[in-house]
Amino acid sequence: MTSSLCLKAKPQCSAVKITRIGTATALIDIDGVIFLTDPAFYPAGSGYPIPGHGSLLNSVGPALEINQLPHIDAVLLSHEDHEDNLDHKGRTLLEGRKVYTTQDGAGKLQPRPDIFGFAPWESRHVTVGHKNVKSRPHSANTLWARPSVS
Repeated sequence: MTSSLCLKAKPQCSAVKITRIGTATALIDIDGVIFLTDPAFYPAGSGYPIPGHGSLLNSVGPALEINQLPHIDAVLLSHEDHEDNLDHKGRTLLEGRKVYTTQDGAGKLQPRPDIFGFAPWESRHVTVGHKNVKSRPHSANTLWARPSVS
């Protein structure tokens, strides 16, 4: 799916391409800066345990495998404590990349050097790839819904 996103502070539009990979896993390419959201790559038939509730069955595998991914500038991780948002395969993609997540998630993912935790509703300017990015969380519990790139 390809669309354009107009930035409020600038008269031009950014080129945005979104590639859905799985449940909450997607590639978001904004003017050549590529974000990966909630990396989960378990194949079809895999189960995710839900303590006290059994498990969820992954009925469809990812649309892309890890070895088919393009260069990733940063990982946007809504939360790290559910395997349908971050599984064991997805965790391998955190190494050596900037990861933006919640404060709780950042604490649990340490001692990686490029993990950045955001407080609820916190906005912050960061440099990702060759662009300046401002995060704008859409709720108190998740981080990545609205990155803007300039």
